[in-house]
Amino acid sequence: MFKSCFERTAASLIGLCFFAGSSVAADPSAKDALSDAISPVQKDVDYARVKADEIADCRVQSTKESGWAGWYVLGPSGEKLRRFADTNNDKQIDLWCYYLGGVEVYRDIDSDFNGKADQYRWLGTAGSRWGIDKDEDGTVDSWKSISAEETTQELIRAIATKDAQRFNRLMLSSAELDQIDLPSEMSGRLERKLGDAKSGFQTLVNKQTSIGSGAKWQHFIASQPGAVTQVVSNDSDQDLLVYENVVAMYEGDTAGKAGQLLVGTLVRVGNAWRVIDVPQLLDNNEGVAQNGGFFFSAPGAAPNMPAESVAGNESMQKLVAQMESIEEKLRSASSAAAKSALYDDQAKVLEALISSARDANESGMWIRQMAETISAAIHGGEYENGLVRLDRLRRSIPAANKELAAFVTFEYINADYGLKLQKPDADFAKIQEEKIKALTDFVAEYPTSDESAKAMMDLALSKEFENEDKAAVAWYGKVIANFASSPEAAKAQGAIRRLDAIGNTLPLKGTTIDGRAFDLSRYRGRPVVIHYWATWCETCKQDMKLFRKLQAQYAKENVEFIGINVDTVKSSAQDYLRENASVVNWPQLFDEGGLESSPLANILGVQTLPTTIVIDKQGKIAKTNVIATELEDEIKSIVR
Repeated sequence: MFKSCFERTAASLIGLCFFAGSSVAADPSAKDALSDAISPVQKDVDYARVKADEIADCRVQSTKESGWAGWYVLGPSGEKLRRFADTNNDKQIDLWCYYLGGVEVYRDIDSDFNGKADQYRWLGTAGSRWGIDKDEDGTVDSWKSISAEETTQELIRAIATKDAQRFNRLMLSSAELDQIDLPSEMSGRLERKLGDAKSGFQTLVNKQTSIGSGAKWQHFIASQPGAVTQVVSNDSDQDLLVYENVVAMYEGDTAGKAGQLLVGTLVRVGNAWRVIDVPQLLDNNEGVAQNGGFFFSAPGAAPNMPAESVAGNESMQKLVAQMESIEEKLRSASSAAAKSALYDDQAKVLEALISSARDANESGMWIRQMAETISAAIHGGEYENGLVRLDRLRRSIPAANKELAAFVTFEYINADYGLKLQKPDADFAKIQEEKIKALTDFVAEYPTSDESAKAMMDLALSKEFENEDKAAVAWYGKVIANFASSPEAAKAQGAIRRLDAIGNTLPLKGTTIDGRAFDLSRYRGRPVVIHYWATWCETCKQDMKLFRKLQAQYAKENVEFIGINVDTVKSSAQDYLRENASVVNWPQLFDEGGLESSPLANILGVQTLPTTIVIDKQGKIAKTNVIATELEDEIKSIVR
C-alpha cells in the first residue's frame, strides 16, 4: 500500500514502493499522497498544504526521468506540491520533496538507501541549509551548508530551546580552525575565544529571559563581508571570508516584544558560516553596528585583543543595570513629563557608557544606540528636549569618522523633521522644503555612506509627491549607480518601473499567504485592484473596509481585489486576516522582507503605505498611487 511506502514512523522513514508499470502497485491517490502522515522530518518547514475540499482537484503524475523515477503530486492549478523519487532504481523511495508556490523548498534524503532519511535540505525560497544526520534520529548533527543568515536563525533557536548541542553545531570546530591558515598569535586568540564561547553559552541561556521558546528570528543585519587574504598569495580560494558585527533581530514570545542579539563575527568554512563567540543580548529594538571586530578594526580603533565581557567590568555593569531600570520605568510611565525625564536619564547613562568604552569600536556601538534611542523617542512625541542632545552627540564625533558621523547626522535630520511636524501650527510645505535641503546637503557631505542611499530614496520620494517624476527618476538612478549592491538599489529599480508603468503589463507572480501559487496574468479580462498593506498601517485597514463595499458593488463587473501584505512577520498578517475574514476575503500575497526588502514591495519600489494600483481588463496598469477616495472613479473608468 502507498501509506506504508511513504509514511514516517517513530524510527524515521519507511520507503518500500514499486512504481507505475510494476505488477505490485498502482499509482497512489492524491488523498494518500497529501496525507498529514507524509510530512517533512524537520518540523520548521513552511510548505504548501491543500484544503480538504480541494484534494479532489489534485492529481498524481507518475514520471521516469534521467536518473530517477517516481511521482509528482500536482495541485488544482497544476502547480507542484510534492515529489517522491527513487534515485537508484531499487524501487524504494529515497527522496521526499515539498513545494511552496510551485517551488521546491525542502527535501528529505536517504543517501545510503536504507529507508531512513540522513540528510535534510532547505531550498528555493526557504534558504540553503543542508544538514547531515549521521545516526538517522531526525536531528541535524552537522551543517554541510548554511548561510550566514540561517546561522543566526539557528542561533536564536538554540537560545530559545537552551540547546547547547545546537549551538555547538554552529561553532567553528577545532578541525576547521586547523584548516584556516592564520598567524599563530591570531589563531591562539581565536582558539581561546572558542573555548570561552562553549562555556559562556550555558551562562547566557540560564540568565536570559528575552528569547523564550516561541521566539522568532526576523532579520540579519551586517555590513558587507570582508576577506582575510594570505600575505603571499592572490589566490581567492585561500581567503577567509568573514562578517563582523553581525546582529540578529528577533521577536520574543510576547506580541510586539522585539529585541536584538549581537552575534559578533561569523567566518565561512567551505559552504558553512560559523560562530566564534557567545552572543550578547542587547535591549534596544534597532540594529546595532560597530566599527571593527575580531579580524578588522576601523581607523583609530584599539587592537582587537580579547575583550572583557560586560559582566567582568564592574562600572559598565552598573551602567547597564541603570539602563535596564530606566527602561522598566519607561514601560510603566504614563505622563509625558515623566517619560521625558526618564529619557533624559537614559541619555546621561548612554553618555557615560560612551565615555567608559574601552576602544573606538565599543564607543561607536554606544553612540549608535544613543542616536537611535533618542531619535525613536522624539518620533514618538515623548522627548522634545532630545534633539539638543542628538545635535550635541553628532557634533562630538571626530570628522575623520565619516561613517559614524553620517549615521548620527541622518538620525538627527529625521528626528528634527519629525519633531517639527508635531507642532500644532506646523507648516508642512516649509518643513518639507527644509528637510529636502538638509538631505541634499547630507548627500553632498557624505556621498559614499550607507545613509546617503536612504537619503537619496527620501529625496526621490519627495519628488514623486511633487509630481516631478523626471527628478524622482534621476535620484533613483543615482542610488542604482552609486549603491548597486544595496537594498535601496533594488527598491529604486522598482520605483522607476512603477513611474513608467502606465499602459504596461505587470509581471506579478508570487505565493499567497496560505501557500498557493499566484500569477496576475490569470486575471486577464477582469479589472484588478492591487493593495499594498500591513497590520501596523491603520489607514490600510480602513481602506479594506471600503474595498469590501466596492467588491460587492462591482461584483457583476468581475472586479478583483488582490492584497499584498508587507508585514515583517507572516503570522501578524495571518492573525489579522483570520480575525477579519468577514471583511477581507480576497487573495493575499506575502513574501519575506517586509516593506523594506520584500520582492513584492521591490518590484514596484513601494516605500509608503497604503499603495493602491489599478489594472485594466487587458492586464495593463491604469493608474498607480490611487487614494481610497478616488478608487471608485478609477474602477468606473475601466469597467465601461
